[in-house]
Amino acid sequence: MHAILGSLFTKADDWGYWNGSRNPVLRVRVGRKRLKRKRRILDDEQLRALLAGLPPEIGLMVRTAVSTGMRVSEIIGLKWRAVDLEHGLVHVQERYYRGDTDEPKTDKSRRPLPLGYLTEDFSELRALALAEHAKFSGHEYVFHKDGKPFDDREILRDIIRPVAERLGFYFEGFGWHSFRRQNITLIQEEGATPFEAMEQAGHTRSTMTSLYTVVALTDQSLTDRPQ
Repeated sequence: MHAILGSLFTKADDWGYWNGSRNPVLRVRVGRKRLKRKRRILDDEQLRALLAGLPPEIGLMVRTAVSTGMRVSEIIGLKWRAVDLEHGLVHVQERYYRGDTDEPKTDKSRRPLPLGYLTEDFSELRALALAEHAKFSGHEYVFHKDGKPFDDREILRDIIRPVAERLGFYFEGFGWHSFRRQNITLIQEEGATPFEAMEQAGHTRSTMTSLYTVVALTDQSLTDRPQ
């Protein structure tokens, strides 16, 4: 709200609708942010169980989020021209968010990310795409339904969440952010620095990356990770 109001007064001043000497929002100080709920992620066993219960294409979307840290809008907006199977990379170049196709969220969001073990899965999916399209151009969406991008809300509501509930590890706040948070947390557990995690996440500030990092996984009531 602070940012929105600040932008409104700035634009009003630009257009001559505000006669004040300065943007009044500049004098407002926002208090410390407090989490509404505890940040949680799945443990390895729970993630494997979830993936086993999902359709293959949706499961690959979840694995992509966990393995690369991509935003769901970046995954849904991913086109084959941005997938470099030869080098095992995906280049985040655009996003698709609930009917809106645009550039990534920030300049930092334009980034190459390693596919790693997912390269083989993407290769198989690309082979299917080549078979489906007589004139394959590379502009086709990687993940789609009848050529149209998925709706992240529908996938979560109708497919992913019911599986998590049936398996007994659904929690408040569970969703696409949980998978992205899982990547940002685990790569730091494996030795990545906070700044490396920030680069992978496409964040402009390290403080934002810290909000995505779950500290001391063994202390979480929902995750019983082996020592």
